[in-house]
Amino acid sequence: LREMAEEELNFKESMKTITKFIDNLYVFFETGEMKKEHSPFVECYTIVYKLADHKDHASELYEFHKKTMRNHLKDACIKIGDLQSEPLLREYIRQLDNFTILARWLSKVFNYIDRYYLMFNQLDSTSLVSLKTFREVVFTDIRKKLLDALMDEITKHRELEDVNWDTLHKTVETFINVGYKKDVKLKKVGEIFQWTGEKNLQEYDEMFEKTFLSKTKEYYSVKCNDWLQSLNCPEFINIALEKLDMEEQIAEEHMDPKTKSKLKQTLDDVIVEQHAQNVINKEGTGCKEMLKNNKLDELSKMYTLFSRVDSTLKYILLEMGPYIESRGQVVINDEELQKDPVKFTQKLLELKKEMDEIVMNCFNNDPKFNQTRDKSFLNFMNKFSETPQYMAGYCDHLFKSGIKGMSESEIEENLDAVIRLFRCLHNRDIFIKAYTKHQAQRLLNKTSLNTDAEQSMISKLKIESGFNTIQKLSRMFTDMELSKNTMEDFKKKNGGTTEFKGVNINVDILTSGIWPEQNVHPCKLPGELSHCAQKFSLFYKDKHSGRHLSWLYNSCNAIMNTLTFAKTYTLTVSCYQAVILSLFNEHQKLTVGQVKELSGLPEAELTRQLKQLCNPKMKLISKDKPKVPKFTPDEGLEVNPKFKYNLVKVNFIPKTAHKKKDLKKKTDIENQVEEEIKSERALVLDAMIVRIMKARKKERHTELITEVIKQVFLFKPQPQMIKQSIERLIEKEYLERDDNDRQVYIYIP
Repeated sequence: LREMAEEELNFKESMKTITKFIDNLYVFFETGEMKKEHSPFVECYTIVYKLADHKDHASELYEFHKKTMRNHLKDACIKIGDLQSEPLLREYIRQLDNFTILARWLSKVFNYIDRYYLMFNQLDSTSLVSLKTFREVVFTDIRKKLLDALMDEITKHRELEDVNWDTLHKTVETFINVGYKKDVKLKKVGEIFQWTGEKNLQEYDEMFEKTFLSKTKEYYSVKCNDWLQSLNCPEFINIALEKLDMEEQIAEEHMDPKTKSKLKQTLDDVIVEQHAQNVINKEGTGCKEMLKNNKLDELSKMYTLFSRVDSTLKYILLEMGPYIESRGQVVINDEELQKDPVKFTQKLLELKKEMDEIVMNCFNNDPKFNQTRDKSFLNFMNKFSETPQYMAGYCDHLFKSGIKGMSESEIEENLDAVIRLFRCLHNRDIFIKAYTKHQAQRLLNKTSLNTDAEQSMISKLKIESGFNTIQKLSRMFTDMELSKNTMEDFKKKNGGTTEFKGVNINVDILTSGIWPEQNVHPCKLPGELSHCAQKFSLFYKDKHSGRHLSWLYNSCNAIMNTLTFAKTYTLTVSCYQAVILSLFNEHQKLTVGQVKELSGLPEAELTRQLKQLCNPKMKLISKDKPKVPKFTPDEGLEVNPKFKYNLVKVNFIPKTAHKKKDLKKKTDIENQVEEEIKSERALVLDAMIVRIMKARKKERHTELITEVIKQVFLFKPQPQMIKQSIERLIEKEYLERDDNDRQVYIYIP
């Protein structure tokens, strides 16, 4: 009995030591002062170890821990009392901090029974007991008041009043911490204590998050209506972006990660989606005015706001599309620009560049905005039928003189700009046909400034239109390279010279079917030229047996020197002009009729060439009736002895004129393109229909029309054109109509 009494005495004395240690913590809670001694903790830990391990008082120690924690938390409830709002939060956090410190120290003191007794008996750890007791005694009773106080403080923050976010953060965290139910531990991370364990967010979800999202929606519903009434469009966007950033930052820093996504959805609905149309279309300050006044920063912010909800971007697109089309209509309806293909295309390129930069910089290169921009350009550009040919004319200008002085990167930038515009054309085949004719002239007349740039453009067109469509352009350059090699061989064959009877000859061999077809007018070459032509023909036929050469006189140029004037001039003339001028080497004066007979030129072509030679500005040939523009067969012609020119080099070949004085009058190239396009389109449609029907064997009329329109990409075929092709193929017995249904076509093998 004495031993039992002594043991009981020792247990009570030991618990007094632990109680004293706890009392010191209470003093710290009240005064903030605590002796930094490690020995009291070591002594308490040792007591617990001995009592639990040797004396088997583990269950009593466990109950002591529970009782101590419960009594402390009851006192905390009394101190919190009936406080409300911010004072409630302040006192709550003070008591929460005290509780956390107490729970931490007790978990360390009673660590031994945690590791052995409680684990062996499958009892809650001391940390979990502390947390459960806190939830039961304190949190459950005041959580509604805490939630109301939290919402009040968050509202103050939204109204730009100062709040203590450290207090709010700890309060929000409580709703998470009270949900820990397994593997609970209280760890010190830096200067703060942190609860860890298996999360159960039921309390957080049902109490805090649900209320927070509901109050947020309610608050911003009222605010947005006020903003719509009192603010213009940019102001609404600015304050909306500011509030959205603020709210998301709060959620990120002070709430569970999943709340941020739910908050974003709530805010996007109440601030962005519900008011998108009204904000974007605000009279005087909305999207339309931003585009009109080039308010790029405001457009960028508008996109940033409304891209949060993808469906709201349609309201910006509905403003952007008509705006681009209205700007484009101004360009294509400008009569002065319509007279100048180069300036016309430059204006389109400037507009395209401006819109590209807006889409890139303001709308983050969004595919929907790219699509709307291109569709708008397509709509207005194709209303002016000359657009494809004007663009080809601009390219011709670019390669002849426009790229002069540009760096390689600047050239590429200009070519890319043309290609971006090319993508918006319906009638791409017209552009390619006109481009081909211009390129042929540049190569034959040696007027291209940069072959590499030409090749780069061809590569870009291949990507857009396919190899088969563009292959002729590439073959032209191949022909020019082969021609150089052929002339080198010709020169070697003739002892290192290409000069015969005072005439130096250079020949370009063009593959038939690759180069644009030309209407060659017959003429009688003077002896010197005829001798050169025959000499080259014999050489070529000897080298390539079976090939036939046709001389394209209308594409030939000649350089002639004058010997009859006070000053020697170098004349650049066409082949036909050279034939005419050569006649005056042997005749002092000839009539128009005699020139026609001796040159062998048709009357129309002769008249055209004489107009250039008798041009009053240069007047190399004088005519008897200078004031009469027409040429009569009996009118006399002679070399003008008073011919003078400021320059030594004189060019009588008319330059390709891209400018137009009369919009109704088309250039030679434009007329040629129109004629060739009609026949080529008919062939394309015929081939397309045959290919489709060969694969399907049988097809209804409407489905066939739809499929043809879908597959043709170089131009936009009209249903009437397709119907004509179908009728043509029926006549040629490629197709026939079904006897039972006249709307169905059958392929005839």
